[in-house]
Amino acid sequence: MITPAKNARFEALFELYNRRLLRRFFHKIHVRSSLAIDPLRPTVYVANHCSWWDGLLAFQVNRGLLLQDAHVMMSEEGLRRFRFFRRLGAFSIHPDSLRETRQALELSVRLLSRPRTSLWLFPQGKIRHQDIRPLDCRPGIGFLLDRLPEVQTVSVSLYYSFLEDQRPEAFVCLGDPLPNWISNKLSRADKLAFIEENLTRQLNELRSGVIQGEAAGYTSLLTGRASTSERFVRFFRRA
Repeated sequence: MITPAKNARFEALFELYNRRLLRRFFHKIHVRSSLAIDPLRPTVYVANHCSWWDGLLAFQVNRGLLLQDAHVMMSEEGLRRFRFFRRLGAFSIHPDSLRETRQALELSVRLLSRPRTSLWLFPQGKIRHQDIRPLDCRPGIGFLLDRLPEVQTVSVSLYYSFLEDQRPEAFVCLGDPLPNWISNKLSRADKLAFIEENLTRQLNELRSGVIQGEAAGYTSLLTGRASTSERFVRFFRRA
């Protein structure tokens, strides 16, 4: 198992790089966050995994909005390829190894015992197209909620789309925290089913809103650099 090695200076430098990277490749990044989320509470963010960009968006949402001591669970293969993510709070999970899976989950429990700490999970376990259903989430989240019944659990929907600019736009929706009673009243399998159903519903609503041009309540986290299409518009307005 690869453990995290967070470094505050590296995080600050990486944020500068990440902002430049996102502004280069995206027209806009839109965020909508529930007012019911309490950043002081230990929080598990459960997100769909549909793009290479997902982890970088999660990092930027935390640095620009949530301001928590954030960690992320990554596949061992992915973390070996991008080991610098350890300095941002990433640690590995190997789903084919029962021992390493237990180690990762136990580490998650220890991290989430502290206030203002968060853990980002992508329970699909691999990148899958954002329109594939069912999401097919893996069961580890049920174990965490069994061990930490008071943790705040938030569904996060990530959706990417080309709209009126040559570059894509990203939408991040952080929903209301899930009710605490699911930790005490549901089995692990039922917890997983409840969380997947909630995440699916939220993602479907976001997709429908983007397609129909009615994704209301979103604010701009980042706006990209001027694109070629924007330069064309300004040029022909002057012509």
